[in-house]
Formats: sequence, structure tokens, C-alpha cells
Amino acid sequence: MLYDISALRGLTQGNNGLLVEIITVFLSNVEENLAELEVAMDKNDVKGVEFFAHSIKGSAGQFKARAMFDLAYEMELLARDGQLATVPEKLSEIAAIYTEMKPMLEKEP
Repeated sequence: MLYDISALRGLTQGNNGLLVEIITVFLSNVEENLAELEVAMDKNDVKGVEFFAHSIKGSAGQFKARAMFDLAYEMELLARDGQLATVPEKLSEIAAIYTEMKPMLEKEP
């Protein structure tokens, strides 16, 4: 399962408009953070990579998107240690997950 929004459904108490708004913000934030992460990576900006990976991790956590969360966490730790060699591969994996999730989430609720 790529994600589980059952907890968000409970929090929104059946307010589909609010759920759609949360999904829209999630998609926008992840897309922006992926772009910023790529820029930071191209500049070998370890602090930037760490920051944007952390942001993606937080967003993924809210949607229980475990694979995305785990990859972002790994990237965050790698950047913290100044190890950016495997970050491009992880970024590609996160982008692929996002690409798969996006149309599914756009069909929610």
C-alpha cells in the first residue's frame, strides 16, 4: 500500500472538502520539495538536502506513505553525515512513488 489516509478521514470527520484540501496541500508541498531537493542536490548543499528530505518525510508521515517516509528519512540521515552519493537514486525512488500516488490521491475521497 502506497499510503493510508484513514487517520486523516477520521480527523476530518467526513468533511470531504477538508480532506481534498489536505490532499491538495500535500501534493503541492511534496512536488515543491522534490524540486528544491533536486536543486540542493545539484549544488551539493547538504543542509538543503537534509531540510527538504525532512519536509518530505513529515508530509509522507501524515499520509502513512511508508516507503516515501523511509526513503526521505534515509536521505535526511545521509545528508546529515555529508554523504550525498546515493541521494540521487533515493530521490528518483521518491519521485516515482509520488508519481504513482498523485493520481490515486486526486481521486480521493
